[in-house]
Amino acid sequence: MNKFRDIYDTLKNEINEGLYNDTMVLPTEMALIERFGTSRNTVRRAIQLLNEDGLVYSVKGRGVVILERIEIDKKSFKVGNFQGLKALSADTEVEKKQLCKNFTS
Repeated sequence: MNKFRDIYDTLKNEINEGLYNDTMVLPTEMALIERFGTSRNTVRRAIQLLNEDGLVYSVKGRGVVILERIEIDKKSFKVGNFQGLKALSADTEVEKKQLCKNFTS
């Protein structure tokens, strides 16, 4: 397995466990290089994967900020249009068919 993937997995788990909640930023690149005993490019590659996953965002002059995760209540999401209503789960197939029928007639 690649070293950057090991770093990515470790940091992702630490973010998900709330280890960085007090600071809301990851340690500096230099601190991560020393911690994992690797090159700057390897650390940057791991951070890039975290960024692509929407877990962090690099801010020039501030560091790598951990993004807040927001849980979306699917029942209140997009209920203002037909697709949103259609996406809601009905208890039975009959209810689903009736719901779709009501909005297409």
